[in-house]
Amino acid sequence: YNYLEPETARRYFEEALAINEKAVELFPKGSDYREELIYTLKNLASLSIRQEQYESAIRLHERIIELRLEMVRKNPGDSEHEKALGASYSELGILLERAEKPEPAKQQYSKAVEAFRQVLQNEDEDPLTKDLLAMNLRMQVSLFTRTKKYYVAKEYLDLVRDYYEKLYENDPESPKNWISLYEIRLLEGVLHESMKNYGMAAERYESMFPILKKHLKSDPENLEYQAKTNIAYTQLGIVYLLADEPEKSKGAFEKALSISANLLERDPENPVYIRDAITTFEEYAKLLKKLDRNEESEEYSAKAEELKEKLGEEIPENDL
Repeated sequence: YNYLEPETARRYFEEALAINEKAVELFPKGSDYREELIYTLKNLASLSIRQEQYESAIRLHERIIELRLEMVRKNPGDSEHEKALGASYSELGILLERAEKPEPAKQQYSKAVEAFRQVLQNEDEDPLTKDLLAMNLRMQVSLFTRTKKYYVAKEYLDLVRDYYEKLYENDPESPKNWISLYEIRLLEGVLHESMKNYGMAAERYESMFPILKKHLKSDPENLEYQAKTNIAYTQLGIVYLLADEPEKSKGAFEKALSISANLLERDPENPVYIRDAITTFEEYAKLLKKLDRNEESEEYSAKAEELKEKLGEEIPENDL
């Protein structure tokens, strides 16, 4: 419909909508007809959003949610319908924000969380399905954090954290479980840091070390584990710098620098280790500048630039 005039596209969509609604009325048990109706409603809503007709788009999304709710009621325990319902609540929340209706938007996000919770807490659900949903929600938390939608980011994050905490409690030795818990606590720290809750951010970063040290003790030569520890110390150094606690920041950065040096010595061409070292050097340089150690600050900034040049040289031409 991008090639049609808006009014022409609207007329076609409305004609299709009438047909879809009739099909659902005639065949109320068929989910395929509801999916086709939802598809048409979404296209019509997208057109309304492009024309900034938000009230019209909101009504269309509310109709989608009605259909999703019917499908959930008719298919209890079906995770696909639960996930689709959660996604529909989230889409309406985003739309309400665009329409400058923050409170109704929050209500929709909360409903989305509850729908997703039904999937993650379902003991009979396939573990892979739950893991994929949790991974998707983590990506949404990152997106919401970058766009400063902190309320919804925190709601989604709390849900996913509870899921990973339970997995870890049930099997703390599983690498998948403890790494997922480490990653969600790291993400939670980043969220609090973005919200300038520096004390909470530091607490989240600190909470990762008992887990990391436990597994490093059992496998001290594991470079992946060392890299994760390096990231944790770097983030801790950053947040203490932001909180104006330079001594604590210095202690965290010094540990990160030691780990970075070891990683680069062991695997000097690894782009992940190089990028992590660049971040550590740049952030440590900021601390040194704050401490009026300008010459040392410039040295670490220069080291970061050298690594950036090295990283650029190692990118294959086809990847540019």
